[in-house]
Amino acid sequence: EEANMSLIHEIDYGTPLSKAETMVTLSIDGQSVTVPEGTSIDDVVSVAFQRWLDIVEANREMFVTMSRARFSSDPTVRGVSQASMEAWEPRIHQLLGTDPAKPQHRAMIRSFQAMVAEATAQWIQEGILEKSHVHSLLTHSLVAVKTTLSCL
Repeated sequence: EEANMSLIHEIDYGTPLSKAETMVTLSIDGQSVTVPEGTSIDDVVSVAFQRWLDIVEANREMFVTMSRARFSSDPTVRGVSQASMEAWEPRIHQLLGTDPAKPQHRAMIRSFQAMVAEATAQWIQEGILEKSHVHSLLTHSLVAVKTTLSCL
């Protein structure tokens, strides 16, 4: 019974969901995300991560393999993993509206990506985190990255 308890108990007092009737569709990492017009970045990020985590869950073995590739002694295997991260980086910049030409912006996004990889591994490989923990961690962290980058 204790294994089903969430470690994170929080009430979201964030931006209320938009009540707009007009819907807008965004493409994030090849996935369409449809939200009410005026939806906060927090909510867009939350929806995007929920969909991404659903994909990870449905393709668990592939993600475990990719996670392990990060630490491979084979440079070709590590290169494939690195190329995957590099392909994902511009999409994050686009979502956040950050400037990939700024070294501080690139460094923050790359640091965030490393956290995404490790948090996902702690869920799908190690079983230490639950999907809901990873969702909360990634959503709040990416919003914090955006806030930080807006000052740089």
